[in-house]
Amino acid sequence: MYPAALKVEQLDQKHPDYDGAGLTKRRALYEGGKAWRALTSEWLPQHEVEPFKAWEARKRQATYENHFGPALDLLSGHLFTDPPSLEDAEGDYWRTLVSGRTPTTGWARWWRERVTEALWAGRTWVWLDVPATAGPADTLGAQAASGALDAFLRSFEPEAVIDWSTDDRGVAWVRARQVVQRADGPTSPRTAVHRWTCIDREEIAEYEWAPREGENEPGKEAIAYLREGYPVRHGWTDPVTGAAACPVYELALGGALSAGERMEDPAVSHLRGRNEQQHALFRAAVVIMTITAKWGSKQGPPSLGQGSYLELTRDQDGEDVASFLEPPGGVFEHLGADCERREKALYRVVGQMAVAIDPSAAASGDSKRQDWRAMEVVLSALAGVTLDAMRWAVNMIAALRREDPPTVAGLDGWHREETVDWLTGAAMAPELKASPTARKLLAVEQARRLLPDISGEDLEAIQDELEEAAEADAAMMRPAGLGGAGGFGGQPGEAPGAPGQRPGPADGRRGAGGAGDLRDESEGAGGAAGSDAGGARR
Repeated sequence: MYPAALKVEQLDQKHPDYDGAGLTKRRALYEGGKAWRALTSEWLPQHEVEPFKAWEARKRQATYENHFGPALDLLSGHLFTDPPSLEDAEGDYWRTLVSGRTPTTGWARWWRERVTEALWAGRTWVWLDVPATAGPADTLGAQAASGALDAFLRSFEPEAVIDWSTDDRGVAWVRARQVVQRADGPTSPRTAVHRWTCIDREEIAEYEWAPREGENEPGKEAIAYLREGYPVRHGWTDPVTGAAACPVYELALGGALSAGERMEDPAVSHLRGRNEQQHALFRAAVVIMTITAKWGSKQGPPSLGQGSYLELTRDQDGEDVASFLEPPGGVFEHLGADCERREKALYRVVGQMAVAIDPSAAASGDSKRQDWRAMEVVLSALAGVTLDAMRWAVNMIAALRREDPPTVAGLDGWHREETVDWLTGAAMAPELKASPTARKLLAVEQARRLLPDISGEDLEAIQDELEEAAEADAAMMRPAGLGGAGGFGGQPGEAPGAPGQRPGPADGRRGAGGAGDLRDESEGAGGAAGSDAGGARR
């Protein structure tokens, strides 16, 4: 399938959705530093009548106040509050996969880096690889003993994967382009080798182009050659069907979750506004000296230090005057307000993402609660996408090793933090306890939050049980002699406090429907919701 040589033009074909220039800009906005500095002409274009030297000076003075990166790190940080884990994982291999061979390659850290990449790039690529072995093994046990089945996680840079294909079975193939710095020895010159990695459902192949003397970049007609030892058959199979499978997963955050693409324009707008403000302040700080005089033939312009001056010639009857000119301060107030507005627009993107996923995220309420509602919607969607990718990796590896896959858990710490806030808020609303309907609704919502994986059928059963308990509470609270129902175990017609009557609130005790603190133990929906909510407050 893979010829011994291919033209660079063919290997450099790109997918219609590939946006190399956009990825370069978003990486620079995320990382800042040298990556951002290399694109100052992109961030700060030359003004229409601005001299070239003035433009160059303005770019040299430019700085980057990075809000783009921290905003995305905040999202991934909330998502990984409770690190992902593999439950029921047995054996040294799975423990090593979770902890990592080094402190920087653990399961949680590796996946957080991929999610952060996907947030700014729109997609990232997960590659399952296996160690190279001396040769094929005769048995599965021999493969396991040699370490040939100890799969590990790899990834491509988002900019590297330039072409790919997907179908209903997932990724069919990918082609990545990378530049590898290589030197044959400590005294040999270093060269930049261009490498193309092709992975499909059967094989892995790599092509290389190495520059000759005087060459830097390969032309379209240049020839790249298949590396020695390639192609190789990788042997990965689908865990369900057993058919050959590509060991690459596309973790894509399209649509409403494409945070980087949505934040790019607001981030560029903010950095331009901030630098215009800083440049204006810099220019205003160097006030212009204005000298009005009658210059004689022997008297030239005065010698000045750093700064500029404006020379004006007075008429014969005028007086020599020296003064300073500076712009009015009101303009800086407007520039500052404009920068603040642009910064808020940048952070508002998260809320816009939430509304795109779930329009109810824009529900009314105080600002803090509304902001968290937006964050909750985004994090819930991110958790689902990330857990799907983790399950794919675990199931693929388990099928390779012919083992039962561990259970992927975690990524719900952000939900528990929000639940504590909600329970605290419920405990601070004692007036709701007087309403049986409110107590029932609080209990249902509490069950939904404390049991995030509950099925719809089980939640419906809880609702039915709460309604039955509420009806029983109402029957017990009904006064004796009304409707012939009797009291709490007494005879019909007995007055409150008669023999058989259960003590009421006047006795210092409280029935299920009585008002009081949510922490009191009681029967039915009110007791259940109140007990947990009060516990959160304590």
